[in-house]
Amino acid sequence: MLGFYTGGLTQLKGLERLKGHTHACEASLKGLDIDFIDLNYVHCIDTRVPIEITTMPRFQLENFEHKKKLYEQVNIIATRKGRTIPQLALSWVHHQGDDVSPILGTTKIKNFNQNVGALSIKLTPDEMVEPESIDTANAVKGESYSSSHMAFTWRFANTPPLSSWKAK
Repeated sequence: MLGFYTGGLTQLKGLERLKGHTHACEASLKGLDIDFIDLNYVHCIDTRVPIEITTMPRFQLENFEHKKKLYEQVNIIATRKGRTIPQLALSWVHHQGDDVSPILGTTKIKNFNQNVGALSIKLTPDEMVEPESIDTANAVKGESYSSSHMAFTWRFANTPPLSSWKAK
């Protein structure tokens, strides 16, 4: 997987930044002799460009109310346990079995201590099922990518059926 970050473009703003980013991407693709970038990080938000242009559809306003409802449902469960949502999530993953472990990443001691606090949460079998009972079929609203990028996703890939595939 190739992740791409265009550091050093922070002095550019608006359209000039976009052009610089595009040029850097194209040069990297050519230099690496590849056709696409798997992951593109947005670390620096240009305050002169509407955030709706920068973000992907899944995180745009029309999907916010739906996500807020999901948040509220999970928060009820966490509050009942006297814990935060991240602690509940970490505990839920930790309780999936001996062969499953949550992967933590933080740069702040406060967050580290919160994460460690998840280890002391005991979830009953009923409490394990409760987060799963939230309407997960409709949990995700909005596409991952803009319409111009959707054509390049797995949904539109024309690959042979698995049954016809023979490993070499």
